[in-house]
Amino acid sequence: MPSMLGLTTDKSLHGLNSKEPFMGEQNHDNDDMGKQLARRAGDSLTKAYNGKKDKKKSSRRKHSRRDSGHGDSEDDSDNDVNASRKREERIRQHEEDDEEEGDRPNTIKERNSKAAMEGETLFWRALCDKPSSAFKYMGKDAVVSNYLLFGDKNPRGPKTEPTLEEALEDCEGPLSYRIHKSYTVEIGLMAVAVVYDVTLYRSHGPPARDGTVKMKVQQATVTSTWRQVASGDYVLASSMCG
Repeated sequence: MPSMLGLTTDKSLHGLNSKEPFMGEQNHDNDDMGKQLARRAGDSLTKAYNGKKDKKKSSRRKHSRRDSGHGDSEDDSDNDVNASRKREERIRQHEEDDEEEGDRPNTIKERNSKAAMEGETLFWRALCDKPSSAFKYMGKDAVVSNYLLFGDKNPRGPKTEPTLEEALEDCEGPLSYRIHKSYTVEIGLMAVAVVYDVTLYRSHGPPARDGTVKMKVQQATVTSTWRQVASGDYVLASSMCG
């Protein structure tokens, strides 16, 4: 019961004369305090353990970064080498393409001149293999005067006697030929005149007993005209060899 000074005669639960709790009774304050202390101790141990783990992980990361840094440097060097090689290959390819483009004819005159000389080469090759096969490189109205083939300077054409086709079937072609330096002149949009020297090699006399054949060399100057037809091919319009 409280007194006038605010004191009480009731026994304190936590004093010297306090009774101990019976078996089965729980002191919740003490339990809570113990649990908190246990938690704090456990948390401190966990933090210390995790700190050690973090240190190990950081050291491993540093080593791995160093190793990866070396690998990256090596990879970068390899990539630089490969890039330089590819760059050199591209430059070389561009140079080759430029050279090829430089060899190609770029004007109508150059294309006509090249087509005419290709036609001359095919024409003489056909005369060496089989003279009658050379007619496919000529136009239907072509006129040819060639004393090395026909033995005279008379022109042959579609209306002559014999015709050009008949004369090619009866003549004897050379064994081989050689075309020397040529000169071309543009005479139309799709026509060109060609002038060049040619050397022909023929057999002279019957072959010897050992099979050898004497060669006869003939030289002449050729003037020919080539024109482009609707198909885009160039055909021989006229030719004079003398």
